[in-house]
Amino acid sequence: IIWNILDIHPPSALMFGSKDANFEALSDLLIRLEDCYRLKDKELRNELAVVLCLLARERGNHMMLVLNQCLAIAIHQSTKLELGQEELASMSLSESDFEYKNTLWAFIQEMVYCDLGLSIIIENKIAHALLVHLDPEMEEHPSLQLLNSQQKIELKRRALHLFMKLLPRAPRLFIALQIHQKFMAFILVQIERAVDGLQHLEVTQRLTNLVLQTLVKVIYHADTTNVHIHRNDFRLMFTLFNDSENSPADRANAVLVLGLLCDHHPYNQRIFRKE
Repeated sequence: IIWNILDIHPPSALMFGSKDANFEALSDLLIRLEDCYRLKDKELRNELAVVLCLLARERGNHMMLVLNQCLAIAIHQSTKLELGQEELASMSLSESDFEYKNTLWAFIQEMVYCDLGLSIIIENKIAHALLVHLDPEMEEHPSLQLLNSQQKIELKRRALHLFMKLLPRAPRLFIALQIHQKFMAFILVQIERAVDGLQHLEVTQRLTNLVLQTLVKVIYHADTTNVHIHRNDFRLMFTLFNDSENSPADRANAVLVLGLLCDHHPYNQRIFRKE
């Protein structure tokens, strides 16, 4: 009922947020249902996650969602597999569990705009969890073995959407974790999968589009003085630009990424000229 009300009448989210007890009840239920196994309990848990998303659309609720631990609980429950906080040997991931995780990441994405929430998101290493799904060097991570092919693609998309909101607000994270290198490697792997017939070209193009958008957004905010581009990165971006099957926006963003990384950067400019 709460879900339907909030969805049909968004201003109700602020009315809900006027009472601290409502958020306390939400956090208590999230904790109680963390390890549930009955289908009806999982359905209730997933509906709670949707309620969190709807509440988070109203930024006036953000502080209460943080102070009542809803955000911290959501981060823990949705990243514990990637961050090794749960034994995976006997684990399985049902479709309901997958939906819950995906919805919680959508909720966390909304909470990026809260300053206190942002610090909690960073401190709880959400970026490390997201990179499990994007960094080619993490392809053998045990948590990924619990997902089917479609789920892997969906979580890649969700991770990139979350990074698109997170990194411009936390550009130091982009530098500290060398995310530009991981994104370049990610694009290359997606292209190779499409060429080898392991992935539809449309999927590769959608994922590449999200990476390029994210790179452009974060580079505008980051101090890229110490971001050194390799020759292969230049070649990859030029390949994307020269491929007529890519959208005009993606081709433009590929060149824009190079331009932004070369701006006031003598080393990258030298590499660019050589290429």
